[in-house]
Amino acid sequence: MIRRSLFVALVLMVAVQPMVWADDGDSDAGSVPEWAEDGRNELAIFFGATDVAGDAGGSLGLDYEYRFAKLFGLGATLEWTAADLREWLAAVSFNFHVWKELKVIAAPGVEIETEDGSDSFVVRFGVEYGFDIGKKWEAAPSVNFDFTDEDTAIVIGVGFGRHF
Repeated sequence: MIRRSLFVALVLMVAVQPMVWADDGDSDAGSVPEWAEDGRNELAIFFGATDVAGDAGGSLGLDYEYRFAKLFGLGATLEWTAADLREWLAAVSFNFHVWKELKVIAAPGVEIETEDGSDSFVVRFGVEYGFDIGKKWEAAPSVNFDFTDEDTAIVIGVGFGRHF
């Protein structure tokens, strides 16, 4: 049930994304605000490591964000953790651009254990800072904490993304 609800929420978010072009008051009608000149969308691939109570594994993920205002964005995260952990994370992220390229993330979602198929509710809190590595490209190191009923995971890594 949780997986189906999360999937429907992600599909709806992507489907209505073109209609969410919000006017932030900083620009003339029809023009793009300065903070969105590289694009309001960002798609990134994430490489990192996850540690849960001493069990560690590599992580690979895909992140999407639609920035609908100067300070706020909405996105989705899909991440797989390898080694002994073997689990998936799917979450909807609420992104707060607090200062320059510093972003604070709050992301409720679901964590799915690959071996037994069990799932549990997870809340991710994280911090990320993006460095430009070319026009429309960025590298963004991040630290995330995933909280479930059972344990807390620390996820450290870097995302490589493109704005469009």
